Amino acid sequence: MTNNTATRNTDVGSRLRGPYRKPAPKVTILIGFTTDRSVILASDSRVSYASSTASQPNVQKVVQILTPDGSKVLLAKAGIVDSTDYFQEVFESRLAGATITSHRSVANIAEEALKETQAKLLAPLREKNAAREAMDQHLRNYDCEMVLGYVPDKTP
Repeated sequence: MTNNTATRNTDVGSRLRGPYRKPAPKVTILIGFTTDRSVILASDSRVSYASSTASQPNVQKVVQILTPDGSKVLLAKAGIVDSTDYFQEVFESRLAGATITSHRSVANIAEEALKETQAKLLAPLREKNAAREAMDQHLRNYDCEMVLGYVPDKTP
């Protein structure tokens, strides 16, 4: 008589766990165009959260931000909403106190806001002296991208 105990245990385990289902990838779409007179940005309207697998549909992910001189900046956000919202908050705050002297002014402010966003995301891990690999993984968990549209002296 053959002992099928191992086979039966595996079968029972498979039935308890169910078939393996690969998680659906998080997909977001951002697209931008420039013309001689303007910038056009568009995106899908679903956001994802770092703390869960849930997502929320019908969210405005392209926003208009006013500069102190009355110019407009378009910001299109993709990825984990925790990261993009914090970036937007920092970007708007820095932009409000800035003097826009050239087309690079807005880009420089965005770079500073991005660095601050990354620093905030990594702060809890740095306090624990986490390994570089852990910090890299943490940043991947909060992955996001932003596209800015700004044309000096014109409406995007």
